Amino acid sequence: MEQEKPLKACNCCEPCCDSGCNPCEPCCDSGCNPCEPCCDSGCNPCEPRVINEPPQLVNPEAVEYWQKNSNLIKWAKFELDIAGYTEYSKDERKIFRDDLLELLTVISAQGHSGGSISHLLAMFNRLVHFKPLTPLTFADNEWNLIGGFNDDKGPVYQNCRCSSIFKDKEGIHDIDCFAKKEVLVKRFDGTEEDRSENPMCWSGSLRETKDGVYTGRWFCKVNIKDPSKEYTPGTKYYIPCTGVEVGPDDWEMYAEADEIAKIEESGIFEIQWRTDDM
Repeated sequence: MEQEKPLKACNCCEPCCDSGCNPCEPCCDSGCNPCEPCCDSGCNPCEPRVINEPPQLVNPEAVEYWQKNSNLIKWAKFELDIAGYTEYSKDERKIFRDDLLELLTVISAQGHSGGSISHLLAMFNRLVHFKPLTPLTFADNEWNLIGGFNDDKGPVYQNCRCSSIFKDKEGIHDIDCFAKKEVLVKRFDGTEEDRSENPMCWSGSLRETKDGVYTGRWFCKVNIKDPSKEYTPGTKYYIPCTGVEVGPDDWEMYAEADEIAKIEESGIFEIQWRTDDM
């Protein structure tokens, strides 16, 4: 990404912007008055102006040094070029290249060894995905009241250390512990599409089938079976399913019972089943 320019206070006797105009001299062939705004920036050379731009995050000189001297950076550039993320790319690949090299530059400058880098990246991966570093305890101070003040469902709480964890009168559940992996699509017009090579993943309710026949049971919540034990978020089950268009733009997801059962095999989770008559 293009680096932001540093903060600059315009001095009425110095150039006030990137145009290079000197406000004490006519600034261009237009014959503009040095006591009036001299260019598109709108600066008035007789009024000092502060450009409220954020400071640069990374020292450009340090970046240049490490990108010339780090074997990691040299190797990363080589691999990025092969993958098509070149310095001459005209699309988002150039942005990704620059961002990746900036991250790798910071890591190179920190001087991590092969052992410490693994530990660093494991912690970084959890933090960048807003996952806690230590297990949740479900103590009272981990919860924020977010709703259900005046209805029959009772209060609803969200965990302040992991936003995918909720608590209501039916228990504690992690909305990020499973996803529906759509491997087959059956459309309302009778056509089908095999997506097993490039499946799409969805959240939401899932209906149970046995040998392709709907059992009448479905679920959208998976409770944590024993809230008295500490819980580490991060385990996620991807359930192969079939998307069925039961009406124009009206979709339902179905999965075989043995695939859904894998959610409970660890002993950590308990599916909160519903039936069509509930």
